[in-house]
Amino acid sequence: MTDSATFGISQADESQIMTILRDTLYTDRVLAVMREYGGNGWDAHRSVGKSELPIKVTLPTAMEPTLRIRDYGPGLSKDGVLHVYTQYGRSTKRDSDDEVGCLGIGSKSGFSYSDSFTVTSWHGGIKSTYVAVLDESEKGIINCLAEEPCSPKGETGLEIQIPVRLEDIWDFQRKARALFQYFEPRPVINIDLPPPNSDILVLTHGAIILDSYNGWVAKMGCIPYKVNLAQVRPKTGGPMWDTLANLSGVLCFGIGEVQTNASREELKYSAVTKEKLAKKFEALVEEYVRNALKVLDEPTLPTWEKRLKVQGLNRFRFPVPESYKKMVSGTVSVDTRTVKTFALLGATEKHATSIINVTTHTRFLIRDTSHTARGYGLSANDYLICPLRSSTATAPADSPTPTTEEVRAELTPWIIANGIEGIPVALLSSLTWSNVPDPQQGYAHGKRAVNPRHHVSTFRLNPNKAFSSPYSMVWDIEQREPQDDVFVILSNFRSEGNFDIYHLYRDDVFAASLFDPKTAMPPVYGYKTTSSKPVEPKDCKGVHYPEWRVSLYQKLLTPEVKILLDHHRLHRLLGVAGTHGKGTSGWFTQMLTMLGEGHPLCKMFKPFVDGVSALTAFEKTLPYGVSPYRLQSCLDTFAQLVDLDSQKAMGQTLQKILRTYPLLQVPGNGLCSFDGEYRKAWIEYVQIVDRVNGLGNPTVG
Repeated sequence: MTDSATFGISQADESQIMTILRDTLYTDRVLAVMREYGGNGWDAHRSVGKSELPIKVTLPTAMEPTLRIRDYGPGLSKDGVLHVYTQYGRSTKRDSDDEVGCLGIGSKSGFSYSDSFTVTSWHGGIKSTYVAVLDESEKGIINCLAEEPCSPKGETGLEIQIPVRLEDIWDFQRKARALFQYFEPRPVINIDLPPPNSDILVLTHGAIILDSYNGWVAKMGCIPYKVNLAQVRPKTGGPMWDTLANLSGVLCFGIGEVQTNASREELKYSAVTKEKLAKKFEALVEEYVRNALKVLDEPTLPTWEKRLKVQGLNRFRFPVPESYKKMVSGTVSVDTRTVKTFALLGATEKHATSIINVTTHTRFLIRDTSHTARGYGLSANDYLICPLRSSTATAPADSPTPTTEEVRAELTPWIIANGIEGIPVALLSSLTWSNVPDPQQGYAHGKRAVNPRHHVSTFRLNPNKAFSSPYSMVWDIEQREPQDDVFVILSNFRSEGNFDIYHLYRDDVFAASLFDPKTAMPPVYGYKTTSSKPVEPKDCKGVHYPEWRVSLYQKLLTPEVKILLDHHRLHRLLGVAGTHGKGTSGWFTQMLTMLGEGHPLCKMFKPFVDGVSALTAFEKTLPYGVSPYRLQSCLDTFAQLVDLDSQKAMGQTLQKILRTYPLLQVPGNGLCSFDGEYRKAWIEYVQIVDRVNGLGNPTVG
């Protein structure tokens, strides 16, 4: 007989195992609690046929630093809370294909961030409130604090409340935008989620964003997971995989189709998951091709756009219809023999050309400036339209150079005649010029050459380049020793550290152009780090880019911008979505009349009121195509980087006011309702408290 035993968990060591699960399972605890409880709420709605009903998420504010996630599912009975909800590894969803949770761990994720959290359940006509606390045993204990009747039909569901540290408030808001944009339906939430990408092509198996290089996301249910293409790509590779590396998008999976690690932070790249991802990619590409073929036959589609779509099909190595075979070539020949007002030159201005590369970055630039083209950092896909004097024998020697308007008059019909209608045309002077020699290009007219960037360690960011793959082409070689520069450390031409230089630089250029167009971005230098020759910020002279951008926003913080920022901060602190630009004159005038200018509430709301009119006026000056959301995102950056003492003081003022007028803490009412129909009643409540406290001329102490 063979002796045997079954593995298990020692009861004496339960607390240690639970501590390990709490403290090491999640690498991002802020994101974890929103993902786990948001996913649980999404599951709860599907379990009772409410998949079209959004959950409600209230993100923390300085006024109320508490995360609340509320669903309207079935709720939990007392037995469910005390004997299922509390048990690690126990789940009611394990046999379900409709719910994203199944490990019995997520409901305890609140302990990974806080020592306590509150659970409120509406179930069976009873509203029950529980408090979960990490006690001395480190196992955690949950107590039922209160029970009261509720409507058995009208009120069901679960709400989780987690206290949040003030310094984490903006982190919650930033990560909520990244997470909840993938929920369908999107939650009712007290921030503005990113608008749907207008360039995204939504398909049955997911979505594709052409010429975007932010990577792929696998969405299972409502939870997004970053996809590591290197894990999925077969060893033999193939043209489709080369193409996927230069695109981004979303793959949609049913519940349980792919496997994740225990924390649900990442995919688990098992053989099953890899196979599912590969098949989904193939299905998405095939669907894209079918749709592209339909679009090609649209009579209103410009010829240049058709060429680009045919090129996209050709990249996937899929058959192209016979009628479009002539567009398969990566170049197009144009006839320049009859042109009278301009010459077509390559970006180097060294030779005329009649061959044009067909890419999404190809453009014609009309030379309307005397600056050298090299200072504009042009690429091999840029072509110069250079005005030229008449060369006929009868033309006077001093014939004037054609004007830009005259060049355009001939260029427009010439483009149509050569089958490239829709190609982008811009003025060379519209680009940013810097008198910096352009180094040898690593690529030229479709032929790969030796890239000298791979053999040097010092670079300068070229702001005129498209910030897209390969990122090495964004950086010009800089033969210099590090000085007092604004710099980043580059690893494979991506910035080292917890930031993306390409994303931040675009945002900072936008902020500077919006609030002070005279502010010039400094040269940004990149210093290469490798495993054999590591470089760290402390090894470099100058200012690391994340530190420098703080000084940029401090410079941009004029008194006018501070009014906008104070309004924006109070808007966020109040936790009310969609109040930017709302009229305020009525309710605030009534508040002033009834309470007086010196009242703490009036003083607190004054920046908000001033900011409403200032923000409304500023939004009218936004350039065409710039959405108010982009402005709000810019103000979010201000709020995270500068004038933090003002933010702290604003939060402290709110806390003091709430201690004096406790009913104003009521979620969805209180401070948020001064502009509602019951504003007079709320103001009268404030007056009653003032009288009870003997505050003739009240101050909040």
